[in-house]
Amino acid sequence: MSALFELDDFPETRTEWVIVGDWERCGLCGTRCSFNQGGTRTGTVCDDCAQIDGCRIREHDAIVMRGRDRNLPGAVRIARCLHCAWFLNAHRWEDGQSIPLTVDEVAQAMEHHVRPLHTSHWGVSHEIDQHDDLVAAQARRRSSYLGSVAV
Repeated sequence: MSALFELDDFPETRTEWVIVGDWERCGLCGTRCSFNQGGTRTGTVCDDCAQIDGCRIREHDAIVMRGRDRNLPGAVRIARCLHCAWFLNAHRWEDGQSIPLTVDEVAQAMEHHVRPLHTSHWGVSHEIDQHDDLVAAQARRRSSYLGSVAV
């Protein structure tokens, strides 16, 4: 399974809206944002909307797998997920020093990763029980923006 999925794969969590604003505003809620968040056919997407854009409960399966990190010379990965891009390095940095993770720290990080979360198209996750509040906040931002441009 690919770490990315199409926006329309899970319509039950996707709000269908016509683009609002311009490329300097989020196409979903109208919030002013920079160009670096990415975008879709709705235009630019702000960080808040990126949390819920096409989100769904995502399956995760973390396994212990030792290997070199291709992006960080000398770093060693100790665990990774079979269904997304998550990984855990074998060391953490504290006060400029590399400290090896304990077995308990690795187990705790893996357990934290596999708990059920909503994960958006953009790879941003939130707790399942936060979803309705995030959607309501998006609707308020959109309504506020549309009300301000209608005047």
